Amino acid sequence: MSSNFILKSVVITILFSIILCCFSLQGIAGNKESDNTKSYRRVVSSNRLWRCPKCQMVLQKSLLGKVWKAGDSISHVSGTGTCAKCGSRYPQADIYGGKYDIHLKAKIAGKNENPKTVSIVVFQESGISSIEEAHRICSKIKNRYYPAAALEKYYVIQHRDKLTLDEAFINYTCHVEDGALPFLGEQFNARKLKNQNDEDVVVLFFKLPKMNG
Repeated sequence: MSSNFILKSVVITILFSIILCCFSLQGIAGNKESDNTKSYRRVVSSNRLWRCPKCQMVLQKSLLGKVWKAGDSISHVSGTGTCAKCGSRYPQADIYGGKYDIHLKAKIAGKNENPKTVSIVVFQESGISSIEEAHRICSKIKNRYYPAAALEKYYVIQHRDKLTLDEAFINYTCHVEDGALPFLGEQFNARKLKNQNDEDVVVLFFKLPKMNG
């Protein structure tokens, strides 16, 4: 066997080894990227609210719990979703996977059991027919928890879905951003109650403490 033949065989073997090594590294890199993929690309999120990245409108995931459930594989999610405000379209897999989820938390201040005034925002399933009815509902709640305080501002907002405390806070924040509600302050408590129709309601109490002296 000639030395040239041996040399060529060695070179071919080395080149073949290099090619195999490159393919292996690509496979490792691909697997590593898959391992680091965020959870919103793998499962359906339990968050029911998302924000359009273009216009910042807050929207609800109307198909959550009906078509796709939290924890379902994101591979089951298909189609596109449209922002009701600006018309931008996004893959449902991104929307329901949590890519645009809102993660605000209700910041509940320390207890102040003797506030000077209280403003109340109520979220409930049924609507109201008049401002007088809203005043009656909020006054009743105020008298139950803060009987000595004056009722300053009051709002009853119809909301078809049952809200968590955090979701109620997000909805209130969105109404403030849209100009539908005024900013009522940062010191507040949140409670879940039952109304006279046995509906679950969420109440936000905004309190102005009494000044000393």
